[in-house]
Amino acid sequence: MAVSRNWVAPTRADEKSQRQLSSSSGVLPNSEKPPKMRSSGADLGEKECLWSEVSGASTHLGSDQELMSSLLPVRQRIRRGFKQIERIRRKAPVLLVVDDEVGAFASSAAVRKLFGELLEHTCHLHLLVLSRTPIYSSLGPSKVVNVALPGLEEYDSAKLFLQRMHRKLEARDFPADPMGSADAGGGAPSPSPPRGVLEAAIQRMKGHPLLHRLAGHPGNIREVASRVVPGGPSLIELAQQEVEP
Repeated sequence: MAVSRNWVAPTRADEKSQRQLSSSSGVLPNSEKPPKMRSSGADLGEKECLWSEVSGASTHLGSDQELMSSLLPVRQRIRRGFKQIERIRRKAPVLLVVDDEVGAFASSAAVRKLFGELLEHTCHLHLLVLSRTPIYSSLGPSKVVNVALPGLEEYDSAKLFLQRMHRKLEARDFPADPMGSADAGGGAPSPSPPRGVLEAAIQRMKGHPLLHRLAGHPGNIREVASRVVPGGPSLIELAQQEVEP
């Protein structure tokens, strides 16, 4: 991963949902189990085409106004598609996850308008945006709530690292380590070491400079741990190298 997914911005069309629910008759049963959704091959093909059109238009058009004008038919199809999903799923919540690696929500009013309209014209749609920076602008009438996503704690970082490496820990992996090798990580047919051995290795890894360099980033931890192979560099040597995200 180039950059950690530092911020998560969840939102929903609360005002629209409340208005429509208050005008409806009866009480919605929370325990009602929604029916299974059926999708035909034609429906899937249409969705792929739809999102392809969105991607292509955003690549070739410069201004937000031109983009929104060109995407009007596509925007309408998107809204109809989610409305149809809500009808089929009968009041069940729908979660839409967007990985905003390019920062479109923060930089483009057209993108915010597109998803604001989508939230406004649906009742049970929830939007989760994985953004590298906070998003403070509203999506139509819906407020965006930013939640920071921190890195892993040291214990979990050490556990993940040990589970993804391909050999045992050795004395050369630690500065001035008088102990012998410890059985942890891969390098054996077993997918993981015994629980007691792994816990001892996790305690041994606490405070290691390599874990400090990785700063709890799961992607970087997995990538660097994959370099720990028989005959490969020590953990001390890896800690001195530049971590390439």
